[in-house]
Amino acid sequence: MPKFYFKITDKEGSHSDADGFDFPDMKSAVGAAETALAEMALDGLPISPNDRLSIEVEDEKHEPVLAMRLVLQVDVPAMYDDRDE
Repeated sequence: MPKFYFKITDKEGSHSDADGFDFPDMKSAVGAAETALAEMALDGLPISPNDRLSIEVEDEKHEPVLAMRLVLQVDVPAMYDDRDE
């Protein structure tokens, strides 16, 4: 069974999983990464552009095969933007 590693970036910084996870295929690894990212969001969404929630999935050779990130984008129309006041 292929082994995949998750490199996680959150408010506390970046950390890699040393042991890895066994998944039968890439689709299963992606599903697990999606679930992990959703669970990370429960701890708090990114507040500023410098805050990130992301997971990079690496294969058995520690080569990146997938990256996903959660982005919170807020667009305020100019007529409601009171930053200059």
